[in-house]
This record gives sequence, C-alpha cells and structure tokens, in this order.
Amino acid sequence: MSDATGMRTRHGSLTTLFVVLAVVGLAVCGLAVSLPAAAAVTGAGFSSITPSGGYLGNYVAPDGTRVYCIDSSKDWPSGSTGAGFVTGAVNTEWGAPLDTATLQRFNFVLTTYGQTTQPETAAAVSAYIYAFTSGWARSHGSGYEAGLYFINGNRAVAAAYEKIWAAAQAAAVSAPTTPTASVLVEMTSPIDGVVRVTTIPSGAVGTLTLNGAVLVATGDSTASVRDGAELPIRGVPEPGVSAYSISVTAQFRATAPAGPAVTVYFTGEQQRTIRHAPPTEVAFDAETRVGPIDLPFEPVLESVVRDSTVATGDSMVDGLTVSMVGPWQIWPKFDGVPLNVVAVGTLYGPLPSEPESLDS
Repeated sequence: MSDATGMRTRHGSLTTLFVVLAVVGLAVCGLAVSLPAAAAVTGAGFSSITPSGGYLGNYVAPDGTRVYCIDSSKDWPSGSTGAGFVTGAVNTEWGAPLDTATLQRFNFVLTTYGQTTQPETAAAVSAYIYAFTSGWARSHGSGYEAGLYFINGNRAVAAAYEKIWAAAQAAAVSAPTTPTASVLVEMTSPIDGVVRVTTIPSGAVGTLTLNGAVLVATGDSTASVRDGAELPIRGVPEPGVSAYSISVTAQFRATAPAGPAVTVYFTGEQQRTIRHAPPTEVAFDAETRVGPIDLPFEPVLESVVRDSTVATGDSMVDGLTVSMVGPWQIWPKFDGVPLNVVAVGTLYGPLPSEPESLDS
C-alpha cells in the first residue's frame, strides 16, 4: 500500500521478514515451497526508519553486488532479479529522464560509497538516490531536502548523508578529465638528452618507444614508463649524416570512471535497483619529435714534435693527431667516401724561447 509520499510502507519490514522465515521453516520440514531462484536480499541499512516505516539501505543482488531502489512507490525487490546492465539512459518511475549531471553524481556516489556494509552509509546512499527518484522528490522538488526527508531525523544517517552530498557536489564541479599524456625531449648536446613523461591520471602505465635514440641506462629503444618518468637518452644518428631526428611515442592504458551511467536491475513489477557502472579501461598515447639536430663537424688537430731541438741541417719531425669534438662526431662522407682534411702548417724559428701553447 502507498502512503502520501508515494513510498510503499512495506519496504523490507520486519513483518514480511518473519513470514519469509516461517516459510523457510516449513520448507525444511518437507513442504514443497517455491522461492525465487535469484532474489535480492536485504543488505546494510535500517528497517522502519522512513516516515512511512520503510527500509532505507541497500540490497544484495544475485551477483553479489549491493544495489539501491529507485522506484519508491513500488514494492521492495523481493522477486526474481534479472541481470544488471549498464546504461546512460534512466527514467524515473513517472517517466522523467534523469539528466547527465544527475547520472554522473549517481555513479560517483554509488562507486565511492555504494558497496558498503555500514548501515549508516548505506541508508545515506539510499536517501541520496531517493532525493532525485522518489515520489516525494516529484511532489516536493528534488534535491537535498527530498533525500533528508527519508532519513527522518536519524542523526548518524544524516551526518553520513551530509558528507555524501558534499562529496557529490564537489565531484560535479571537478568532473573527471579525459586521460591524457605528454612526452617532452630536452637535448643537452647534439646526442645527449632527457625524455620527460606526464600522464593524467598519474597511475597510468605505458610503453615508451624511441626512434633515433636509445636509453642510456639500458641501450634499448623501449621502456615501461609512468607519470613523472625522466629518462636520459643518447642519439644514434646514421654514420656520415650532418643532422638527424629523434621521435618518441608512448602508449598508455588507464582505468577511468564510467561517467554518466549506472547498472540497472529489474525485478518484475517491483522496484528497480541500481549500482555503479564499472570503470572502463582507456587507451591513449602521446608522441613528439625533435630535429633536425645538427651534427657540426669539428675536427681537432694536435701537433707534437718528436724532438724539442734539432741540429742544423736535420729535419724536424712533427706528429699529428686528428680527432673530433665530442662522442657524437661522425666523420662525414661524400658518396660513401670519407672526406679528406688537409692540414697546412708553417714552421717559425729558430726562436729565442719556447712559444706559449694555445688551446685553439
């Protein structure tokens, strides 16, 4: 029977619970009694707490998850409960669709607080759902006061409800962001550099792949990375080139909230129940490229005489060593043939004293 609020007075009451227990007792004694093969059972909450003497809390669905009623004027879900399905389109029992913002908050509340065995929290979650889906909300306006009505002055449940309401409002303001990633390459020399990785959410794990460079630590071109990673790299230009490029790609996977959706269960003509929509695994990536990076050809010629003094008429022998600045230097080629470098020097002397040595 419905009362003025549009909520069934029997909503998990003790009277019916006793009847069920009696029937079970008869079945044990040998009577053939048919019970629902897949019925939801009372979970955490309070009996007779609402103004109409109804139950406020969650039920345990046949799949073991905790669910909450949304059709306050119908009977409690004692019948056979079907399998839940995820949907972003939910209507109230009078046919009004719940908007995206409400479903987003429902999913947040049900995800964060819904799977609870704590009676006060469970009753507060149920009141939050009824704040938007109950007959009382329809008649008197949905929102905070509509949910508070079902708590009926219970201080512990009201405190939990206040906490849940504030958290849902804050979550609505800071809606979940789309997972993103970025990779940045900073070169400190023509071949030395660092790759920096940033991801949202920070718990995302991915694989970084280098082209044109390797990781200093391992010599490999791939590595597992997460948010905040800083990886020293070294360029590996092709022999003989005067410039090269480095490209970096990173592929990530992360768990993201399902957004404005819930999981709905039907129990015949009795109340529908809902729980959170499970999070989804999202794939996302990032890439960057630096270059062309010039490789300046800077040969170094070092001259060392074999003898510091020679006799008149003897030849002075000078040993020359040719090298290049930095380990990134690669001797250039033209049509596959290394270029020739010609060094021309002039000998001055004799000098009254040894000349000053210069670095360049």
